[in-house]
Amino acid sequence: MKKLSLTLAVVASVVLSACGGGAGVSPAAAITGTAATGAPMANAPVFIKDVRGQEPTGQNETNGVAVVTTDANGDFTISPALLSGLVAPYIVRTTGKVVLDSGDDAAVTLHSLIASNSSGSVNITPLAEAATLLATGQDTNRAFASPSSALTQITADTMASSNQSLMAAVGAAAN
Repeated sequence: MKKLSLTLAVVASVVLSACGGGAGVSPAAAITGTAATGAPMANAPVFIKDVRGQEPTGQNETNGVAVVTTDANGDFTISPALLSGLVAPYIVRTTGKVVLDSGDDAAVTLHSLIASNSSGSVNITPLAEAATLLATGQDTNRAFASPSSALTQITADTMASSNQSLMAAVGAAAN
């Protein structure tokens, strides 16, 4: 039972770190984050879109130009200058490699949500991918492609609800 409680506490801290309040307010500080699949996603491109589908100046996912790239530890920072003119909530995406049970490498694309312009930390992980799916109610690649329809209902409350559903599912699977 202690293992289950610890697992749920870790899930909650990882997934809930992307929550916040005050959507639509200019960012007070940078958004920091970590992209990982169990191991860091090193040198992975990080893309972000706002609720209107707008991207930071200079980002062009079609041409592979990311707003930032993760470091060797999977960490990244999106500065307030890069977020200028964008309106929360945001959807963030990164693509990297994961090692399969077979030992082969495979590409993985993960997403996460940021409910507000408040400074904070966001994790881009398989659990965050699941929470993004639950919160948007649609395929995460589709949500990233059309954030104006996918993100309009995203608030700290909807994210908390999806996180709670995810924790319940993880808890049910662990029992």
